[in-house]
Formats: sequence, structure tokens, C-alpha cells
Amino acid sequence: MTTIQQALQTAATKFSRTSHTASLDAEVLLSFVLKKPKTFLYTNPEKELTRSQRERFGRLVARRARRVPIAYLTNHKEFYGLDFFVDRRVLVPRPETELLVDVIIEQIANGKSQMANRELTIADVGTGSGALIITLAKLLPTICDSRFAIRYYGTDTSQPALAVARKNAAAHRVNVTLLRGSLLAPLKGKRVDILVANLPYLTPAQYQKNRDLRFEPRSALVAGRDGLEAYRHLFEHLERDGLDPRLIICEIDPSQSRPIIALARHHFPAAHRLIKKDLTGKNRVLIIKKNKAQTQ
Repeated sequence: MTTIQQALQTAATKFSRTSHTASLDAEVLLSFVLKKPKTFLYTNPEKELTRSQRERFGRLVARRARRVPIAYLTNHKEFYGLDFFVDRRVLVPRPETELLVDVIIEQIANGKSQMANRELTIADVGTGSGALIITLAKLLPTICDSRFAIRYYGTDTSQPALAVARKNAAAHRVNVTLLRGSLLAPLKGKRVDILVANLPYLTPAQYQKNRDLRFEPRSALVAGRDGLEAYRHLFEHLERDGLDPRLIICEIDPSQSRPIIALARHHFPAAHRLIKKDLTGKNRVLIIKKNKAQTQ
């Protein structure tokens, strides 16, 4: 027979070759199999697993040892304190992406007095699992004036990804309009006040170097030779389709700070541009802010 402690030790040993969080990975998977919180594992180390539990845990351990993301094995990923369904149809939400939510909340809170008695439209292009726009739809009503109506949109080229986003929107009971299409194409003719984008930004070399990414959708990660192809297309769409958001917030790779600032300067020469660092001190978010005169 196998106890909880033995199962954890065996799994952690296997994961140590491929994961920097081997013990945590083992705990998450065994908690998932047992349908118990991690505290149960700590307080019941000598409890024996049933045969079905051992077999199921063994299958998950084998897949995790091949670098399949934990979130794909459990179909769950926490983002900004909320639980989201994920599978191989979508990119796994990253902790660093939570900074985009922080920036939007900060910008809206700081400008709330100017937004009263009007409607605000927020669009998330390349929405994937919907984690960003759904989180905003859950949180913003709690900080905005009741007279201040907000419309939420998410776009994606992938119908399978949108199916995941719709599942998450329903689970969180938020009113988010999810549309299929490239970048801003589904929103042509609509006013967009805040545009948020976590588009692909890796180079092929970065993707090949990181073996942990091979199970996630390549199209959601890689964007041309320099990793900026998706953002070039986005900025071109903004000009071509006449959409003029007064706030654009994009997640970037830290190595792209200078070229993406130059790209933003080219397309939005009169806008205020700045880079915000993540919790590790790396450049992570591009903020493009236009004044009222520019957006009228």
C-alpha cells in the first residue's frame, strides 16, 4: 500500500528533473485526486491511498513528468484570486498578467470623477480563456460609481478558445460579449475606451528554448521573428479602422521594452507612453495613454 507521504515523496522525486516546484506540483495533483485541501495532506501523511487513487495519481504524475502544465491536468488555474477552467485550447494564465488588471483598476480609479454619467467600453483582444476580461467584469463594478456603466468585450481568432472563455464567463456570471475575429476586426464601428492586450510576444528562439511551453498553443505564444508581429498588427488596426481608445495596455516581454516603445511612438506620437515593471522588477506592461483632446 502507498501512503500520502510516500506518494508525495515519489512524485516530487520524479518532478525534480523537470520542475522547479516539484513538491508543490505533487501536493496540487494529490489534492486534486483526493478532492481534499493541501492541509489534509499535511495532517494525514500516513493515510493510505485506494487502488483507484494510486492509479489516477500515477497517470497524472507521468504526464506532469513530461512537462504537461499542472493547469491542464486539473483543468483549473487561479488568476487574481478567481478560479478559471483551462485546457489545451488556451494558454495558461500567468501571474505576471495580473499586473494588467492592477493597471486598469488604477487608471479607472484615478480618473473616476471624469467618467461619471457615461458608458465605458473595455476590450480584451486575444482573450483566450477570458481570464483578463472576466476578472475585470467581476471586480470593476465593486469600485465604480453605480451611474457608470461598463461594457466588456473579448475577441479571439480561435473558436475553441472562445468556447473556454464562454464557459468561464458563465461560471463567474458576468456579462462579457465574446466575438470571433482577428484583433479589433469584430469591434469595427464600436467605440473602445480601454484596450487591453496580452498577445503573443515570444520569438521562435525563445519558444524553442523553453521546453515547458510545448504543450500550450504555439499561436498564443509566438509572434514573428522579433516577437512584435502581433502588436504591429494591433497598432495598424487601430489606425486603419478608426478606433481610438484613450488607454492601451499591453503585456510585453522584458527584452522588448525599447522596440515596442519605438513602435508606439511611431503610431501614437502625441500619446504618453510608459513601461511598468512586474513584481520581479522586469519590464512587463506597456501603457499608452492619450489625453482628452486626442480622443475627441
